[in-house]
Amino acid sequence: MFQIIRDENNIIRTIVQSNDLQPGAVEVSQAVYDQAAGKVGRARLVDAEVVDLPAEPVPSFSARTYKADIWREATDAEAVTIDAQINAQPVRLRNLFRDCDFLDHADPYFIQLKAGFVAQFGPDRAAELLAPSA
Repeated sequence: MFQIIRDENNIIRTIVQSNDLQPGAVEVSQAVYDQAAGKVGRARLVDAEVVDLPAEPVPSFSARTYKADIWREATDAEAVTIDAQINAQPVRLRNLFRDCDFLDHADPYFIQLKAGFVAQFGPDRAAELLAPSA
């Protein structure tokens, strides 16, 4: 006997081949059983038909700049200026900058940080310093 066990949403949770009907299982044809193979958790059994679940959307990631890249790109004079500007920020913003490994370009604080870089270094140099990391 070919059997499929599904959950309350008809999502296929287990496929079983057994002479005894398993608890919670429904008997299906070999063709439906074969179609369900490899789709456990990714398809529903609806009216003895295997229906694929929609694919999960691929998350989109915003650009990131690793802070180490900023320090590598900056000249010694620029590094002194960046450090002074960071130290002039309120403790919460200082710690937000210091405690992270990268800057997320979608983060609202990035806009504020970029504005500070533009004010200090001009738009072209700020873009170079804050360029997304490879």
